[in-house]
This record gives sequence, C-alpha cells and structure tokens, in this order.
Amino acid sequence: MRPTTDVAAKKVLLKEGHRPASSSTAQMTRRWFSHWWRKKWLLLVCLGCFLIYLSLASFRGPRQTKIVPGNSNIHRNVLEFLAEKNKNIVTNRVAFVTNHPHLTNKPSTYEPPFTTIPETRTSHQLEASSAVNRLVTTEASPETNTNFDSILSIISRLAGGKQLSAKTTYPALKRPSVSQILPHVKDDSSLVPAYLSSKGRTGVELVLGIPTVKRPKQNYLRVTLKRLLGTMSPAEKNRTLIVILIAEVDKRFVSRIVGDIHTTFSGDVESGLIDILSPPGSFYPDFAALPRATGIGDDLQRFTWRSKQNLDYGFLMMFALGRGRYYMQLEDDVLSKNGFVSTVLQFAAEKTRTNPEWIICDFCELGFIGKLFKSTDLAWLVEVFLIFFKDQPCDWLIMRAILTKVCRFDEPSQKCTARKNQVWLSHPNSLFQHIGVISSLPGKIQKLKSEHFGKLQLFKPHKNPEADTQTSISEIMGTYHTIDAAYRGRNFFWGREPKSKDYISFRFKRPINLTRYFLRSGNLEHPSDQFYETDVVVYPENGAGPISIGSFDGEGIASGLVPNEVNPITEFKLEVRKNSENDVILSEILLETAS
Repeated sequence: MRPTTDVAAKKVLLKEGHRPASSSTAQMTRRWFSHWWRKKWLLLVCLGCFLIYLSLASFRGPRQTKIVPGNSNIHRNVLEFLAEKNKNIVTNRVAFVTNHPHLTNKPSTYEPPFTTIPETRTSHQLEASSAVNRLVTTEASPETNTNFDSILSIISRLAGGKQLSAKTTYPALKRPSVSQILPHVKDDSSLVPAYLSSKGRTGVELVLGIPTVKRPKQNYLRVTLKRLLGTMSPAEKNRTLIVILIAEVDKRFVSRIVGDIHTTFSGDVESGLIDILSPPGSFYPDFAALPRATGIGDDLQRFTWRSKQNLDYGFLMMFALGRGRYYMQLEDDVLSKNGFVSTVLQFAAEKTRTNPEWIICDFCELGFIGKLFKSTDLAWLVEVFLIFFKDQPCDWLIMRAILTKVCRFDEPSQKCTARKNQVWLSHPNSLFQHIGVISSLPGKIQKLKSEHFGKLQLFKPHKNPEADTQTSISEIMGTYHTIDAAYRGRNFFWGREPKSKDYISFRFKRPINLTRYFLRSGNLEHPSDQFYETDVVVYPENGAGPISIGSFDGEGIASGLVPNEVNPITEFKLEVRKNSENDVILSEILLETAS
C-alpha cells in the first residue's frame, strides 16, 4: 500500500504549487512558455506597439527648429534658414526670400514669431539673426522697406553674392513661342504675311475669317463675297471686318485672286471692310517628312491637306486677334441669309447675358462653317491648332478641346454631352449654306448641304419664243440638264468642257423681231462652270448672217440689245472660240421679242 500513498501525496503537493526537487530546468522552461503561449494575444499586441514605434521614429525626420505661428510664412523661412550652418543652403534661399510675394506686399501688421536658435552660431549668423528680429518685431511702416533692404544686404554677404535689393528684378518666365511649338518656324519672319492689304480696321463687332485655296476647275470665292456683301446693310458693314486668307504660296495664284478681289470689290477694299493676306512659304513644314498618326490611316495627300488646313486656320486667327469682339469662321464656298450679321450679334449678346460661359455659337451644322467664338478665346484655339496640326482634322480638334474643358474623364457620356451642350450653343436656323461641290482636296466631291437653310435657286426660268434647240456639247445627266429643258425654264443646261467650234442653237419656228437677250452661265453650286471665249451670233431672215451681237463677259453673262437692222431673225446661236477646262452651265436664258 506504500506506493499508492506516495503517489497520492505527490499529486497533493503539485496541486498546492509545490515542485519536486528532482524537476529539471528544461521542464520549468517548458512550463513557463506553455503558460505565456496561452496568452499569445498579449504578445501580438506588444509586437504591434513596437512596430508602430519604429515607424513613427523613422518618419520624424531631423529635429526642426521650434517656431510659434505668426502672420507671415516668409519669416519662418528666413529664421529656419538662418539656423542652418551650411553656407550653400543660405545661397539657395536668397532668391526665394527676395522674390517671395509676401515680402514685396507685406501685411499691415506683423506678429513676431519666436524661434529657438542654436547657441553655437557664427558672428555672421548672429548679425543676421539680430537684423531679422529687428525687422519682424517692427510694425509695417514706410521704414519697413529700408529695414528689409538691410536684411537682404546681410543675407547677401553671408551667401557670398552681390548686393540685393527689394527692387531687384529677375527675368520673367517666358511662354512657349510659335517657333517652339512649330520647330520648322525658325524666326518671326515666318509669321510675317507674304502679302497684306489692310486699312487697319479694328474695334468692330464681328470679324469674318475666310480662307481660300486653289481648287481644280472651280473658284467659289467671288460668289461667296458677292452673297455676303449683298446680304449686309451699310450699318452692318460698318460693324464688320472680312479677312481673306489666300492660303497658297504660288505667287501667280495669289496675284490673280488679289487682282480679282480689288477689281470686283474695290469699294469694299478701300473702305477697310476687306483685308487680304497670304502666309509665307516658311510657315509650312515639309509635310512628307512629318510623322503621321497610325490610328487615323490617312494617306500622304489627305494628311497634307488636313494638316495644312489646321495651320491655315491658326495663321488666320493670329491675324484676327484683337480686331473685333467676336470671330466667325467661314469658308470660301458658302451663301449667307439676309441680315445675318444682325442675327449673329443679337444671338451672341443674348446668350452672353444668360450663359456667359459659352464657348461656341453654331450658325451652321456643317463642318467648321458658321462657328462663332469670342475673340478672347482665339489665343488658346490657335495653340490647339498649332500644337496638334498634324494629328487630327480641325473639327475633331475643336470637339476634343471643348470636351477637355467641360467633361470629366470618368463620367458617363450622357453627362459629358449635356455639359458640352451648355457651352456649344446652336442657332435654331442655319444662316449659311455650303455650295461647293469640288473640294479643296483633289479628287474629293463634297455634296454636304445644310438642311435648315432652305432651297437654293440654281436656275431662273423664262418664257421664250417657240424654237428647236440643238447643241454639239456633250450633256451631263442628259435626262435632266438638257438644253431643251433649260430653254423652256424647267432646269439648267449642264455640258462637259466645251471645245472650239462647239455651239448651242435656237432655231425659231418662224422669224422673230428680237429686242433684248440675257444669258447667265454658271450657278451658285458651280460658279466656275461658265462660258469663256464664247460669242453670241444671230442669223437674219434675209440670209446676211451670221452677225455677232455680243459675247460672254468675265462674270459669265452675255446681255444686250439687238439692232433693228438685223431683224427679223431665224436663229440665235452661241459659238465657242476656245477650248475650256471647265464644264459649262447655262442657268438663265431670256430672249425678249417686240410686243
């Protein structure tokens, strides 16, 4: 029974916390770790606190000079810098102190900040510190600038530089120039117009910018200018400036267009209503050498066309800067509605009152036609065209610029469209119609028409004497544009490139006494499809013919009175003397007889 008693006694002793003398150190260690492992959450908390302490200590950085807050941040900077022993650091701070806006425009009162400055300072630092303390403890007064000058003098000597003054000026930062944006523009001579005709009109309400370029077989500029001027009242002309950019470097073409404008619109040029200019050749780069964006996929011809177009707009807008209150972009192949200037200005004034943040007022839904801008917005618009001239077409660039101004990158497209519509405003009616068919891009036929402008009158019908019609000119779309349809007032005649000795004949059913004739070639959509070098002849009944009684002029019109001695006549005929490079349209035929 003894062993049993010993075992029981041991259990009692262990329960009461007694350990046998034979317990080893290893056993005690295991029991201690077992006890604390059951409290492992406490270990994790201690470890986390230790890591937080290390993190805070690593981000504290070097000990800073203690500064009590004051009214001027610059005083803190000066005192911190004086506490530094390194002379190089002082040198770098001089320019900062001198140019800080709070030093040149000091507040009315100063609350002196207090600082703890190290006791081990050089004589220069002690001198500067004393001067600074005198400055910051002095209230603002006319003498403050003098105190400040003395501080700058001390700081300058400490930095080893020249004497500084509060009035010391530094070169202003330079804005990017055109030569930096366009590397091919070497100097300002590339921004001087190669040709300029201007009376210097400025301060107008509306500037109309019209670029014109060479087109195959067609030139719409004269028709456009006639319609614009014909739909403006004298009062509207006084409020307007028309700027024509002949965007070509071919001197013969420029001279021909300039001569045509001066001849046809001499009064408007002399009054200052029309300015004419052309850019120098150095304004344009070698387009073939430029890198092309791979995403658009344009060939070299189209890439050159749209890139040059952007540069043309930029040059035109730079010339128009500051000339008027508003700037409107037009093209050289448009028609306008009567009173369009007053309509544009009234709409712009109304929207400026109700929505002063507008950027574009749109008076035609087609392309870049009829877009109105505030003249104050032209500067950034020019930069957009010049910076991205080779990247995208002009209408894409404008759209992206507007979206960048008003839209968030991460918002839904519906919200972005709504924001865009708040600054891109549209007039309910189109004030301009695109009439060009032959694009400035070779080989491109442009048939875009505004649906809100109204129908164009492409021919004018008249009742003429009964006659048989005949022509040797090949008819285009012969079913519709025949010479018989034109004579009877149902349509206009359209023929292909007349050759020498081609003719159009009207043989009357019976001899008539013709008193007057009027014939118009070309129309609004094809103004250059005119009769050139073409005579008007008649055949008298007595067989004395043919007798020439007139010819087509430079406007494509033949008109006049018929001498009595040639009447009665049996045939009226148009005879071509020289080959033409253009097709021909006969849009009005009037043969007037004696009643």
